[in-house]
Amino acid sequence: IYRILNDIDNLLYFQWDLRTDILEFTTNVEHSDYELQQKANPASTFLFGGDFIHPDDSIEFNNFLDKMFWLQQSNEIDYRVFSIKVRLKGKEDRGYLWTELRLMAYFDETGPVIAFGCISNINVKQLWQMELQHSAEHDVLTGFLNKAACQKHIEEYLAKLTPRDLPPALIIIDADGFKAINDSFGHLFGDGVLSDMGMA
Repeated sequence: IYRILNDIDNLLYFQWDLRTDILEFTTNVEHSDYELQQKANPASTFLFGGDFIHPDDSIEFNNFLDKMFWLQQSNEIDYRVFSIKVRLKGKEDRGYLWTELRLMAYFDETGPVIAFGCISNINVKQLWQMELQHSAEHDVLTGFLNKAACQKHIEEYLAKLTPRDLPPALIIIDADGFKAINDSFGHLFGDGVLSDMGMA
């Protein structure tokens, strides 16, 4: 029953010996959606030596692993759970697939020694969520970010700045006399002007 449930969920389970850097899948990867090896030795070369992880996600994945390796172990519990969403290389012409990677890492006094985890294909769900988010954050007519989304993106950008970065600048473009366009030619014409401004 558990094997059938696992096949329905399409989860791939693995264990990663962090001392020897050997990653081995306990699930057969032959029919998986990904370009995977049943056993990767060393795992770090497999993960970082090629194009398995999408280039735009590699820094975030690196930070994810750093967080695990540099975590100070507490006395109360000898394991920690980590999770990340990244794009991994799919088989053949599938391109990169959005994936949720979950790890349960066990620690000793020196750091993490072994991790157990699973890979879950969330590509359809993630693309749908991204489309919904895009629709919620963008004006249909111009394609510009709406006010709330614009403010959020500015705050996130400013939060990432370091003292070494150049000071940011914000340019605001005002459509002078736009009310006169609406009053003279009608709102449909005004919408066309706004749409053209968005394309410029």
